[in-house]
Order: sequence, then structure tokens, then C-alpha cells
Amino acid sequence: MVARIDVEVCDKRTGGRFPGGGELNPTAPGDQNGPVPLRALALITLAAFLALTGCGGGTEQGAPNESRAATSTRLHRIGEAEMVAGKSGWARLGLGLYWTDDGGGQWRQITPPLHDPVDLRGAYFRDRRHGWALAEEGSEGAERQAIFSTANGGRSWLRTPLRIQRPLLQAASVSFSALDDRRVFALIKRSGDTASNFGALFFSGDGGRTWRQISPYPPQAGEIVFESRRHGWLASGFPAAKIWRTHDGGRHWTEVALPTHLGSELDDVVALAPRIDAAGHGLLPAVLVAHRPRDTVAVVYSTQDRGRHWAPVARTPLRVGGYIDPATVFSFQGPDRVLVVNPRTHRTFTVSRRGAELPRRIRHLPLGARLSFSGPRFGFALSPFGRPPVLMFSASGGVGWTPISRKPG
Repeated sequence: MVARIDVEVCDKRTGGRFPGGGELNPTAPGDQNGPVPLRALALITLAAFLALTGCGGGTEQGAPNESRAATSTRLHRIGEAEMVAGKSGWARLGLGLYWTDDGGGQWRQITPPLHDPVDLRGAYFRDRRHGWALAEEGSEGAERQAIFSTANGGRSWLRTPLRIQRPLLQAASVSFSALDDRRVFALIKRSGDTASNFGALFFSGDGGRTWRQISPYPPQAGEIVFESRRHGWLASGFPAAKIWRTHDGGRHWTEVALPTHLGSELDDVVALAPRIDAAGHGLLPAVLVAHRPRDTVAVVYSTQDRGRHWAPVARTPLRVGGYIDPATVFSFQGPDRVLVVNPRTHRTFTVSRRGAELPRRIRHLPLGARLSFSGPRFGFALSPFGRPPVLMFSASGGVGWTPISRKPG
């Protein structure tokens, strides 16, 4: 199973969804100074959100007096990383796309044939061979998106320009969902102001040789996961983050209501799109953002009827105290297993439909790192606050982490 870290490129070259804003000590915060204060977590996540809202898909102009060293640093900044299978995974930089088969010990370049690698807006690999990537090859007012597909692990790529019914600004990011090697969905988010979150949905039935836009437009942009050609899920981002589902291949969407017991009004549901197996069992990790920050909680829901009804797996929700990116709290380690990181105590535990395991203390995971696992053992963590961002690897299911010394590029 593929678990994603979906980080937008900011100004085409800088960082990702949470570009650096000072470095954090990678030592577990609870080891020396006790649990992380909720106010500190709220400030960190607020800073991250403000960084997110400043990200755009426009052509980078750069400061007139920008040094060559600063440009080089931004090109080497890791904006996105994902584990695919075993120790194999990829990372996206301003320099392009890179692949590893040993957890980051060695890297090889697999960048699609682009005029400029910074035009990449996102990528996804279903397995070690089949992958897709989105590029914005135009400029503001002359948008020109193309999706590249590979069937040999990035050694060669096929470029397919997209025909868009109503061109809407430039592409900012993309979420792919592949049912198999041939049937693939792509939800392309458009760049815009902080009060907007919209995109266009496409489908390919031939592995990416041709793409067809699905009308009307989806209600929001975000992460998509499709169970079949007709049934799918959308976990949207800010503003007004919600969970949506479709039963007709993305033509129409219905908002999903989750059971909550918060002490204040619910503002947003920021989640990872659910994974549901062939028997109809599934998990949905969500952060319920309350109007009063202290009431915000992280909850893993389960279903036994393909998502018609959801119930919390644990009786006591995890209080996180304010907005927090769900990819820093949750990561799927399989369709029936979710890793949960408690940002207050710096401990981790796994949740399945049967319940939650006992927490274990995390070693050397920076606060706010975005997680991606290929299964129960191997994972990446991308810490966006370092300069440059730090990519780490775990072979212990998320308990112990080691910085990757050999950087891609």
C-alpha cells in the first residue's frame, strides 16, 4: 500500500506546504522538558498554516539580489517524499524526482523529461514500476498542465497534455488514486487565494495515455482515494475542510458527517482519506478542529459497512490543542492499520479495527514531521522546519528514526 505525503511546492522552488521557519531540535521534546505545551503546538501549527497559505503556483521571479547559494539551497530543498513498497520510495526536490530502494542510502534520478524540474507539482507511485507525475509547463495566463506516466520505475515517461474545459489558474498540487495499472484518477488543485480550495478531476482508463475531465467540478480539492470506478472519497483541505464521498465516479459528491462529542462547535474536519477493503471494513483518521482550540481532537474512526456508518475506535480521543496537520499525527501502515503520533507526549501507537496498542516512546522524530509508510515497518518522515528540511527513515514502525545522510540530488 502507498501512503502519501502531499506537500505543495511554494513559489515553484521553495520547500513545501510547510516551508522552513527555524530549526527544531530532533530530540524528543518530552525527554528533557516534559510534554509539549498545547500553546506551543498551536503556534507551530499556525505558523505552518500561514506558510501554506503563502504557497502559489505562479512563476517564480526571485528577489533581484538573491544569491546563487540561496538559489542552490532552494533547489535542493525536499518538498515531498513517499514510501512505496518495502524500503523503496521517492523524493521530489527543485532539482527533480529521485528514487531509492534502500531507505535513502542510495538515490537515482527519475525526473520526467521537463524543460525545468521545478515545474513538477506532484507525483505518485502505485508500486515500484507504475507511477504518475503532474507538471505545470505554462505561466500565469497561459496554463499548460501535463501528466507524465511510467511503467518501468521512472526510466522512461510518457507525456500527455491535459485538455481542461475551463482553464482555472495554474496547478498547485495533485492527488492520484490508482485502482490498478490502467485505471487512475487525478485531482488537480488550482492555485488561488487563501479563501479558495478548488480543482479539477480527471480519469484515465489506459494507464495515463489519455485523460478525460469529469464534470461537474468536485466541491473542493484535497486527497482522493477510490475503491472502485464508481466509489471514492475526498478529504479536502482548508478552508472549510470536510470529508466527501461519491458513488458515480466523481460526478457528484456528498458530505460525510462524523459522530463528534466536542465541547465546542466544530470548525473543520481535517483528515486522511479513508481506506476500505473488499469486505467493506475500513479506517478514517481525522483531526476534528473545534472552535475552541483546546477542544480539538484526533480520532481514528472505523466502519464495517463501506463507510455508511463510522464509529471511533477508542473511547477517549487524543487532544491535540488547535489545528494540526493530520499527516503529522497519522499514517496508514496498511489498509487496516494506522500509526498515531501523540504530539503532546511524543509517543506513538497503532490503531486497528480491534483497538489501540500500548504507546511507545518515539526516538529522534522532529515535531511536525509528515509521515509516510509502505507497511508496518518502513517509513519516511519529512521535517519541514529544518533548513533545509530533514528527511528521516524508520525501520521500526515509527519508533526509532535516523536522518538520511545521503541526500537525493
